[in-house]
Amino acid sequence: MRRRGFTLVEMVVFIVIVGVAAVALFQTFGQTLPRSATPAQLVEATQLAQERMELILGRRGVVSYAALNDPCVGGTPPAICTTTFGYVVTVAGINAPPRCRSRGTAIRLLISNS
Repeated sequence: MRRRGFTLVEMVVFIVIVGVAAVALFQTFGQTLPRSATPAQLVEATQLAQERMELILGRRGVVSYAALNDPCVGGTPPAICTTTFGYVVTVAGINAPPRCRSRGTAIRLLISNS
């Protein structure tokens, strides 16, 4: 008569495999967490990105969508372009919409520590 279920050996092997996987996972978290951004850093970077996007989009009434650019690059940048948080804000692309389509604009920004 054969019983259903797991033997003690199978349970011990399962526990060892799960334990090894858990140790590897916790070591990965332990190495990754110190390098990740803190909530305060994320808020600061988000604020800087929002300010730069509003600055770029605020110019659309002056230069239209076709000529949108980053006013903080080249020439004499406005005072708002200076960052006090130690971050560098780089515009990765401004995609103006086609004339007959939506009125949205895609702006890609990169925020990095200086």
